[in-house]
Amino acid sequence: MLALAFAALGAFLPVTPGWVGGPSSSIAQAAAPSCVAFKGEARSNGYGFKHVVILTSACPKIADCEVSTDVNPTVVKVEVAPKATVEVLTFLDSPVSGFTPKVKCTQRK
Repeated sequence: MLALAFAALGAFLPVTPGWVGGPSSSIAQAAAPSCVAFKGEARSNGYGFKHVVILTSACPKIADCEVSTDVNPTVVKVEVAPKATVEVLTFLDSPVSGFTPKVKCTQRK
């Protein structure tokens, strides 16, 4: 499921890095542990690689997250429901498989 929900963000809640998949994996960037985990996957599509960031929430409330990567610094804002998983497509036909996801989240009050 691709989510592109846009929301206003306040203070950031750090996220827990997961792993970055694909043939040339990198290390995910984050500040400190929290209730939102993420990982990046490079999926071959025949023309290149789709860069997908997967967010998994263990939060009791909705989390508003900003997602970008070192390959595509454009921020995508997504809403992650409690106990839900959201996939964010950040690059469609990348010539490289390796990328580093950057995620910042805040829980709604």
